[in-house]
Amino acid sequence: QYSDREELTLLKSGVRGFCTTDMNSALIQKVLNEVEKGQVWVRRTLIPTLIEEFSKQAKGAINVSSSARHS
Repeated sequence: QYSDREELTLLKSGVRGFCTTDMNSALIQKVLNEVEKGQVWVRRTLIPTLIEEFSKQAKGAINVSSSARHS
């Protein structure tokens, strides 16, 4: 199992889903089907880390945009 930061790094590099060794074959097939349809599959416990990361990026984009207007 990867840490939250490791999974976040992998997602940024293009990974679309994660399976763990304790998943049954039906769930693995569901993950594969969803990823094939363009969805992302991550652990629920990773969601707060993703939201935090998006929030940081959004704040950075707002600050950059605001700085560019005041230049």
